[in-house]
Amino acid sequence: MTARPRGPDHDAPSRNAGTRRAASRGGHVVVLEAVGAQLDPPLGQVLRPFDRMRRRRNDAEYPKRDGQTFEPDDARRDQAKAAAIVELAERVLDEMSPF
Repeated sequence: MTARPRGPDHDAPSRNAGTRRAASRGGHVVVLEAVGAQLDPPLGQVLRPFDRMRRRRNDAEYPKRDGQTFEPDDARRDQAKAAAIVELAERVLDEMSPF
């Protein structure tokens, strides 16, 4: 038996049942807008912090030269909001079509 390659790029097709990942530039925004359009109202308000948190994570991961820093409290403030997003996804995932 041949070992199957592992890792984010190789696991995505099986994990996402053949759907494409939002990995290209702007892909996360498109997914956020599509899901938001399906859920808002009444559940879209739960998703609103996602884009800000996504941009903040990107800024932390790929810092600019302006010396912007992040503290643990930055993440702690959004912890409940992130948990609410995960909870929402768990509730609606089986009801939403990938297309």
